[in-house]
Amino acid sequence: MELRNAVSKETLRKYLLTSSAEAIPQARSSLLSCFTNAENPKPQLQERLSAAGEALESCSETALQSWFDPLEILLDQEAGTLAVRFPHAFFAIRFSSLFQKLFEKKARELWGKGLSITYGAGKFTPAPPVPFVQPAPESRQDALHPAVANPMPFGEEWTFDTFIGNGKHKWALSLARDITRRAVYRATHGRAPSLDDIGEAPGLLVLCGPHGTGKTHLLRAIGNELFRTLGSDLYYASLSDLELLFAGRSVLAARQELLSKEAILIDDFQHLSRIPDKTPTTASRFRAQIVAEPEQPAGPSVREELCLLLDRFMDQGKPVIVAGVGRPKEWSLGKALLSRLETGLWAELPEPDLDVRLRYAQQQAKFRRLPLSREQLLLIAQHCPDVRRLSGVILRVASHRSLLGRDLSEQDMLNIVRQGGESSALTPQLIVSIVGEHCGVPAKEILGEKRRPDLVQARQLAMYLCRELLGHSYPVIGRMFGGKDHSTVMHGVKKIKLLQESDRLAHSMVTELTKACLEHRG
Repeated sequence: MELRNAVSKETLRKYLLTSSAEAIPQARSSLLSCFTNAENPKPQLQERLSAAGEALESCSETALQSWFDPLEILLDQEAGTLAVRFPHAFFAIRFSSLFQKLFEKKARELWGKGLSITYGAGKFTPAPPVPFVQPAPESRQDALHPAVANPMPFGEEWTFDTFIGNGKHKWALSLARDITRRAVYRATHGRAPSLDDIGEAPGLLVLCGPHGTGKTHLLRAIGNELFRTLGSDLYYASLSDLELLFAGRSVLAARQELLSKEAILIDDFQHLSRIPDKTPTTASRFRAQIVAEPEQPAGPSVREELCLLLDRFMDQGKPVIVAGVGRPKEWSLGKALLSRLETGLWAELPEPDLDVRLRYAQQQAKFRRLPLSREQLLLIAQHCPDVRRLSGVILRVASHRSLLGRDLSEQDMLNIVRQGGESSALTPQLIVSIVGEHCGVPAKEILGEKRRPDLVQARQLAMYLCRELLGHSYPVIGRMFGGKDHSTVMHGVKKIKLLQESDRLAHSMVTELTKACLEHRG
């Protein structure tokens, strides 16, 4: 069964890159031959299917890394079933709205029209997976996708109750709760609430402020609360995901997808300045590839589409929440989009003071079961100006303690907390270099797009170490490694964690790499 799993996934991946209808018989023939050839059929299948046709625009190598690679796939040809597992519940929402039809079409072209496809979240277990088909629901809660019925798809640690703040955060926390109540009321009553229903509540909320102040925490807390009621009618994404939505589909299809939602949450809104003002059309992209000319902007602006989206949502009383670093006037939004954001409420989260940082350090230590004294926690809080950096230090403390096998001394703690400000501090570039040297592959290829098994493993190791030793978020790590989607990074980090639990050699290798990174002195 493991052989089938490996073969079927790589087969389907390569077949998704195939656009030539004439190549289908050849591809199917290659697939059948691999089950009769027990001598490492995967490379042979990959080579034949890669040559079967040109890549589909909607299934480029980069796009497949985003939504296909994190999937776990198990094929049982005798039973005529294909079981698919998502890395986490939120992944299923995006998959069902953007890629499910194409995925099932290509799977049934390969393995027959009668193929039964089932879906679920998490690792494979002996229990059969839950079908992806839902009956007519009696209520919105019943309408939740069976595969994404997890009430907290964005992480159980991201709730209103776990948000650490003080009086300075009361305004932002209150607005976040109010807009959540407004969205739930509209979804359950079919109309926007009046003042008599729930009191004053914003329909548009902007969470802004410096790095590491809790904006993403509040956004995910709102998402977790709304998901209980809205299910797949909730759209939560980073601005990079939104850009991918417009780039991978027609403008009309992307617009219809967004307008069909009941609530929209967008993180990293400050990155709008990175998106070209005009979205190239399919024709202009194709011409640029053929004649080697620069792409000519020809499609509607993403900013224009966001303006349209905000207008429609405000008219219908649907909530929109965006979050970004800094203030909206610094985000290169353009006059039209900025004026629309100004009709909503802005909550600027302040930099956390020592009291907030200390309580956050206590929370993180408890979560990771780190027996740190109050003096050690205070030391960490004093040296970390924001919660994101503080979270990274806690991760490094946990890694050092696990590596040394003992409690950390005062000097150990000082070395760790001061690491971020020293010229010899550990950096993502250094981690990639150390991993590349250990695995015998060039560092630049680890950051590249090639998918050789040795490069994939080295890339996942580097991602894991950046997460564990530096505490970087998944989206940040994804941008470091060639703009990969955060779900791809999550998949890689999780795979290394599981590998350490099941393979002693893998555990030793990760321990050795961790030691090499921590002992570095530039």
